[in-house]
Amino acid sequence: MRCVVVDDEQLAVDVLIRYIVKLSSLELKAAFTNAVAAVDYLSQHRVDLLFLDINMPDLNGMQLLNSLEHKPMVIFTTAYDEYAVQSYDHSATDYLLKPITFDRFIKAVTKAQGQFTLKNVQSTNPSIAVQDKPEILQIKSGNSTHFISEDDICYIEGAGNYVTVFTEKEKIMSLMSMNKMEEMLNPDHFVRIHKSYIVAIVRIRKLDRASIMVGSTELPIGNTYRDRLFKALQK
Repeated sequence: MRCVVVDDEQLAVDVLIRYIVKLSSLELKAAFTNAVAAVDYLSQHRVDLLFLDINMPDLNGMQLLNSLEHKPMVIFTTAYDEYAVQSYDHSATDYLLKPITFDRFIKAVTKAQGQFTLKNVQSTNPSIAVQDKPEILQIKSGNSTHFISEDDICYIEGAGNYVTVFTEKEKIMSLMSMNKMEEMLNPDHFVRIHKSYIVAIVRIRKLDRASIMVGSTELPIGNTYRDRLFKALQK
């Protein structure tokens, strides 16, 4: 993927360049600390992926993106997490919060690579349906609101009036019923296996008669949910 970096801080540009050159899937075409110069370049050169800082002088990242006639995939970068919702409103592939770690960078690039591959397949085979981007869920926990991609969820556990959302890196408890949580999720990607558990189908590693493995966690299969699980797996 041909990529460009735009960030008004040279140190941030240097970090991204160091990460980019480590990945064979990326080809760095240019890097800018001046947003106006970046617009001039992007108006004349097609690229596949843009690493774009949001908070910049003269022209912020979202204004820059809106100015482009041909918009590449974009991974927004910023030190301010309040921009998260706005970034997804602009159909961002991902959102990286500074300081950016290499493992989080790889995860974002992997998402972009999936979209890039799908786009190329569809261009040669138009009969393939366009897949939706993963839904971004807003989960309230105490006085905070977490923005979680469906792709990051492993499973959800319900207990009384609360649910706990388990991702690879964290667990988030929210005052919500399991039925409400189930309504928020894409039924093609998640299945309820028990009155207390909903799992991401792609996260299932092992299936036994009475339980499944999600990562290293064993979860029970409720008798009334067994047929629903098997139908989901058959899909």
